[in-house]
Amino acid sequence: MNSPRHFVGRTLLVIACLSLSRGVVEANQPSATAGAPAVRKSVQPTKLQAIAAEDNDFSTVADPSGQLLPVPKPVARQIHALVTDAYRRWNCTPKEQCFTPIRDFYGPIFRIVTPRHRYLYVFKRVAPLGASFYFLLLYDPATQRVTQQPRAIFGKWMEGGLDSLMQKPLVSFDDLDQDGAPEIVVEERVHNGTIYNAVVYHYYHVSADLSLLPVLALETNAIDLLKEKENGLVVRQITKLDPGHLRLDTFSEVREPTKLREKLGEVCLKSDGPGEPFQVQEHRFFDQRYSGGLVTLSGDTTDADENTFLRDGYTFYY
Repeated sequence: MNSPRHFVGRTLLVIACLSLSRGVVEANQPSATAGAPAVRKSVQPTKLQAIAAEDNDFSTVADPSGQLLPVPKPVARQIHALVTDAYRRWNCTPKEQCFTPIRDFYGPIFRIVTPRHRYLYVFKRVAPLGASFYFLLLYDPATQRVTQQPRAIFGKWMEGGLDSLMQKPLVSFDDLDQDGAPEIVVEERVHNGTIYNAVVYHYYHVSADLSLLPVLALETNAIDLLKEKENGLVVRQITKLDPGHLRLDTFSEVREPTKLREKLGEVCLKSDGPGEPFQVQEHRFFDQRYSGGLVTLSGDTTDADENTFLRDGYTFYY
């Protein structure tokens, strides 16, 4: 049943702040001293090593542990290119010293074993002002091919380890479209002030050239502002129907004084084929207070917004 949807809650407040993007650096910096050229230290690490953790996952803690393994040259070239792109576009103000070395943009690299004897390299690119991203590079050692345009998730709200909304594993695999080839699933923590706190799982279809195509962004757990005093959450789960068809079930879950769950509605989703994003076909509402929040509580409530969110997730970074 299709019907107008209005989410009753607080209005999404966009705070004026620094605008961040996946590339955040620029060359030719002005000097802190008038008339003097800026000095840039731009020596890249010569050999990159990846962490192979016991749980075959990546970590957001400050000091991750695991076996250290050399990064294959094709993967290393892509990582160096990601850092160089960010570093050359990093701007300093005229009165600010610009001595940030390029090596400071290199965070940890993780190697994860994936189906079909491939490896997923998760590289944390660090940048000034806390604009860190985790980049995803799939590598096939048999062909030495690597993802050419890596996908990334925003890392700022994931730092320091897991919180009450997040859970391991951060990387998993699931044949979402039932084509026999499992998608790569990556968990992201998203946030906007006190009005939006959630977890989003990104499902990526692996194409023949190792491109990672976004087919679904599933907001699984979000803090429910309507039931904040009861420590409430809006939780979602998906049920696979026929190939290319999913049902998204949305629930209200309160944990105080006792744990209770109530179904708020469901959304039928359809994909036109492997690698094509899932989109909304139909809504069914069981609680009109949440009629604009069956897909997400981020404030994206129109059909177009919902389909964009289902493909890309929450992309407001600050």
